[in-house]
Amino acid sequence: MAKANNVVVNFAAIEADITSGNRVTTKDLAQAYLVNPVTMRKMLADHFGSRITFKRGRTGGIVLDGAAPAVVGASEDAEGWTEADTSTD
Repeated sequence: MAKANNVVVNFAAIEADITSGNRVTTKDLAQAYLVNPVTMRKMLADHFGSRITFKRGRTGGIVLDGAAPAVVGASEDAEGWTEADTSTD
């Protein structure tokens, strides 16, 4: 495993991956950058600060504030509302 101070992390690529709706986990990133998952989590928290949230569990991953993924199957009208926002079911 590499030491955290010797690793160059492409945070822009990670943010782009998260905002595109892909599931990104600290475990996968740690494997990609050859560091410990705890070290990767600390590096992400240091870089993104309060914008980052780590979700646990089978469907967990990394979520960034202000980086809402598009809702699949929802259509947006001229005012920016989606069908999912306006349904009364």
